[in-house]
Amino acid sequence: FVGSANCLLFQKNQFDAYISLRTFSVAGVLIDQAIKEAYKVLKPYGKIIISIPFSLNKSYKKVGFITKKELSFESRKVNEEIAKRFNNLKYYRIKSEEFIIGRKIK
Repeated sequence: FVGSANCLLFQKNQFDAYISLRTFSVAGVLIDQAIKEAYKVLKPYGKIIISIPFSLNKSYKKVGFITKKELSFESRKVNEEIAKRFNNLKYYRIKSEEFIIGRKIK
């Protein structure tokens, strides 16, 4: 699908999963609006998976599952918005990419 994360052209409750790779690091994407749109198109209890690239530095050596406190600066703002509408949040890091995974709150 090609379009804007700020205005998805799909009906409500249409998908079991929403996967967004690096979208939230693109200029023009409004994080709060894009998360609202993801919530809109997901079925109840649908899963959201979002990846956010971040700058590598010595403090981010850990890979695999991480805690909320270990999220990079780039991921924290996205996480704040996701946490408003999704629960069971999990965090995962692979090299210079962090993933936030959650489930839609009914």
